[in-house]
Amino acid sequence: MLWRLGEGGDFTLENGVDPTDWFYAQHGPSYFSSNTTGVFTLGVMDNGDDRMFPTGVLCGVGGAAPCKYSTAMALQVDEGTRTATLVRHYVPPVSMYSFFGGNVDLLANGDLQTDFCAVTTGSVVQELRGPDNSLQVVWQAVTKGTNQYRAKRMPSLYPGVQW
Repeated sequence: MLWRLGEGGDFTLENGVDPTDWFYAQHGPSYFSSNTTGVFTLGVMDNGDDRMFPTGVLCGVGGAAPCKYSTAMALQVDEGTRTATLVRHYVPPVSMYSFFGGNVDLLANGDLQTDFCAVTTGSVVQELRGPDNSLQVVWQAVTKGTNQYRAKRMPSLYPGVQW
């Protein structure tokens, strides 16, 4: 093992609150950059199970974040400096807490596609647009009563046709 990424690991979290903004019960990591060593960008679905909070902060009390919530994130990882910078961080409504599965993908247009696969009512797949942490939902598909373990965008089912 070369290093550990995440809470209690070998990296310092930049542009986020340590330990809260690390990923917990993470799922579906994928590279968002062409390089996979040195300095690279990694997308992660943060299911949020067993999330930790700074000393003295009690989740769900006095304006603190709820105890369980999921996020979608992109981290710029620098192996040399051992820093992980939160470059995109989407925190959906608490009702979209997904206790397992899901993924985050980088689309060709630069948007993120998220799959919160196990929310209370089923699954929610979203396309998010925007820089940094100002991501906005521009497209959404809801599947009631079932979990979509890992959703992928297909340009079309028809040869030569893209939507």
